Amino acid sequence: MNTSLHNEVHNALRRGWHLCPINPRAKRGISGYAGRTSYHLTTHYARDIDAAWLTVDAWFACQPGANIGVDLYASGLLVVDVDTKSGLDVLEPLALEDCPVVRTARGWHLYFLRPAGMNKGGCLYDQAGDKVADVIGGLECHYALLPGSVHPGGHVYEWVISPDDAPLYDAPGALLALVGWDSDTYYGPDDDDEWEG
Repeated sequence: MNTSLHNEVHNALRRGWHLCPINPRAKRGISGYAGRTSYHLTTHYARDIDAAWLTVDAWFACQPGANIGVDLYASGLLVVDVDTKSGLDVLEPLALEDCPVVRTARGWHLYFLRPAGMNKGGCLYDQAGDKVADVIGGLECHYALLPGSVHPGGHVYEWVISPDDAPLYDAPGALLALVGWDSDTYYGPDDDDEWEG
């Protein structure tokens, strides 16, 4: 495990985030662990760093050089995956306060707290109707690569603004409205839709 990823795993455990092992330089989970039957560090393990590290060590013994994913739903998180300037343009009118941001291979992951009852993700579209961002964190078992992980193209994910510098806050209502979510009814993508962030 590289030093950067080692530090990020420690920080994620400290925050109580649920993690899962991902294949090296990939976004796909290691068979038998990630996906719909993913094995996560439970809340119990997150409170016991030593026990959690035994599990992490077992992952890396199974697959040296593995990436690590954050299970967004289990961790109570929502991520906006923006790959283009068009996506940033859609978000600009929302005047979002500083939030944790990860630089990805092609864009950014913006982290928020997921509202209770939101069990599916969604998409953001520009005025032409083109998809410009994914909003992920539902029961579809979507995860985001933890900073320190390596993209298939070689880019290392890294915090632009870490949760230590900009604490997580609830996803703004204006953002949720763009994906058609409210506290009573939510229409998201089909369960079979797949996301690769």
